[in-house]
Amino acid sequence: MDYKYIEQLLERYWEGETSVEEESILRTFFCAGDVPAQLQRYVPIFQMQQHAAQERLSDDFDQRMMALVEKDTKQKVQPETKAKVISLRSRLVPLFNAAASIAVFVTVGLAVEQATRNVNSNNADSKSTASAIYMSEEQVADITNKALQVQENTFTAQTVTTGDSLILPTLPVEVPVEE
Repeated sequence: MDYKYIEQLLERYWEGETSVEEESILRTFFCAGDVPAQLQRYVPIFQMQQHAAQERLSDDFDQRMMALVEKDTKQKVQPETKAKVISLRSRLVPLFNAAASIAVFVTVGLAVEQATRNVNSNNADSKSTASAIYMSEEQVADITNKALQVQENTFTAQTVTTGDSLILPTLPVEVPVEE
């Protein structure tokens, strides 16, 4: 016997292209009992479908299911759901942490950049830096003389206002001036 038609129907069945009549033909063929060996693997599928189609629910099935559902809803108490209150501050803490981290990195970066600029400028302008830091001997002598004069004026003012006689030895101070 040629089973090409049944094989074609099976191919269309697996692709989902069969009609209801063609599926009933397949069910009838596989439930008849005279199935060739190469098609025996499909027999349980179609027999199960045939038996499932014959099974019917009892008339009181709906009532029993509704009673079970009602019983379960009465027994189960809805658990209380506790909502966690999240404040604005706790929501923004990660943002503040990120901003602080960025500020630290920027500050460190700027400090490193400033230090490298100072090192580079010191290497390039060592003569101009030395002249800015060190004063000439004339400038030092002038500043020292002014400080001594202020000190001398202070002592003189104290002796005049209090009336105490204070004799200070005077030391000759010579400041070499180079021109």
